[in-house]
Amino acid sequence: MVYTVIWAAYFLGECDDHYETAKRLVKLVNDGEKRAIVSYLLIMETIYTIRKRIVLRSKSPDDIRLHDAKRSSDNFEDYVVKGLRSGKLILVRSDGISAHDHKIFAKTHSVEGDVKRGKYKALGHADVEHAYLADYGRASEFHTMDSDFECLRGDPDFGVKFIVH
Repeated sequence: MVYTVIWAAYFLGECDDHYETAKRLVKLVNDGEKRAIVSYLLIMETIYTIRKRIVLRSKSPDDIRLHDAKRSSDNFEDYVVKGLRSGKLILVRSDGISAHDHKIFAKTHSVEGDVKRGKYKALGHADVEHAYLADYGRASEFHTMDSDFECLRGDPDFGVKFIVH
């Protein structure tokens, strides 16, 4: 399984709107029912998202909860290290682009909506890398809260089931 925004929701805790869904999915990994795939991109993106959400939640510049951001980031980093050591998490690294990968890029370049007005849906560059790593790492499921991944749901060129929560 691959999780994207789900890690941030879990480590931000009950103040995050998606915490209950994240808690249920992370429990599958913690209980050994599923193994999760992580990448350097996912790790860095999760730390960034945790810090960004805490800053945005702050009421004023004086209220920025930097200690909360650091604690949540540190907890996530500790979880990743322990998960990799225990085998509950698998680190996937990309090592080049194959002919199959070209299909992935072609599918992720479709854009829906009004581009001129800045109202459109499409996978971003980081999303494409997550999709690629999920496919490359032979993940069975890809869990996300990012609705842009809807374009890959049920796609026969992927061996991955994309699940948008």
